Amino acid sequence: SPMNTFEAELGVEFPIKIEAPHVVPTSQVYVELSDAIGEVTYKATSGVGASRFAQNLGKYLLEYAKVIPGGMLVFFPKYSLIDVTLREWHTSRLFAQISDQKHIVCESRGASGFADTLAQFNRGNATGKGSLMLAVFRGKVSEGIDFKDDSARAVFCVGIPFPNVFDVKVKTKRDFNDLPKSRQKGMLTGSAWYSAQAYRAYNQALGRCIRHPKDYAALFLVDARFREGGQYMMNNISKWIRKSVTACGSVNESVRNVDEFFKRTKKMLLEKEIKT
Repeated sequence: SPMNTFEAELGVEFPIKIEAPHVVPTSQVYVELSDAIGEVTYKATSGVGASRFAQNLGKYLLEYAKVIPGGMLVFFPKYSLIDVTLREWHTSRLFAQISDQKHIVCESRGASGFADTLAQFNRGNATGKGSLMLAVFRGKVSEGIDFKDDSARAVFCVGIPFPNVFDVKVKTKRDFNDLPKSRQKGMLTGSAWYSAQAYRAYNQALGRCIRHPKDYAALFLVDARFREGGQYMMNNISKWIRKSVTACGSVNESVRNVDEFFKRTKKMLLEKEIKT
């Protein structure tokens, strides 16, 4: 979604369109909009703000690492933000504190080394306490890797991965979509196309840990813009996720809800399995 732009750009009509629900019942998905670390924009995560962002994110994730079973996936808009975050965590005691709860692993740049990274992640999960993977939207972790069951019980999408506005290809594509002939074909405007690229990558990452009917997980949309933007922002999120969205007044309240969700869901699925 949106599929109308594919029709226009491919020059092929789609006579039948469907946005299907997920195979997993809504009771097995916890979705939360979180404004705990504010808006994750370039301005908020650069310069002096980068240190503050990294510290706040580390404290935020630490609380959830204490109650979430299995692995955790944390997606960032870019690798440089992961670098800053790790540097700040090492400077403070946060890296050690989080490591006490989860084995920290970072997605490697490029194709080489990824197999080792994934092996480290799996080894951390095998110990019983679980791993925490720091990765990027549109990266290897966010597309094509199956994190079912305890491999990943939670996904934290930090920020919104808008393409680089200064990229020549991005600028050219936006200009092309704004041409009169493109508009006549039903293509998205340059601005709408630009936003669509961000949310397609976002939705792809959110779905990494819900892989079969008996799976369950918690999804976190970590950016204040989702709470401030209301329904307009949420319309960009996959339909199956929108049905389960909630928001909490504080991190403490959220952590309690998440803890209860995992205990309740695990018990419910176990009871179903016994009956069958």
